[in-house]
Amino acid sequence: MIIDTARNRAAYLGLVDLVRSKRALAFVGAGVTCPLGYPGWGTLITDLAAAVRAAHGEHLQSNGQEITVDQVLREFKHKPLVQAQILKENLGNGYFPMMARLFGPKDRRIGPIADLVSLPFKHLLTSNYDPSLEQHHYSLSERA
Repeated sequence: MIIDTARNRAAYLGLVDLVRSKRALAFVGAGVTCPLGYPGWGTLITDLAAAVRAAHGEHLQSNGQEITVDQVLREFKHKPLVQAQILKENLGNGYFPMMARLFGPKDRRIGPIADLVSLPFKHLLTSNYDPSLEQHHYSLSERA
């Protein structure tokens, strides 16, 4: 929904023209693929913490210091990359299989992602771990 002011309308029309020109770049974040069941940061950290607790209990090591899972969650609440790093280090060999399970391919496609990848962007960039943008793109290519 666009707030219909002259300035917003001009910006919207400029964006439409830019996308149509095939010169626009799109940066797509993780929120786009969450409807497919991929976790956001909060869910990922909760799942990592649960896996660490199941494997090792509450007490961890970080930079040679003892720390609890609860401390990681509380003291680094606004630093999910730090939380993920500490939990990853303590999960050890269980980390990569867990990530593969959480971020592996999904067998379904959804309209909003299909619509996004069908737009004529010059490039579509993402920081996502999951392959859903590529899967949607290849599905679109196969139909063409």
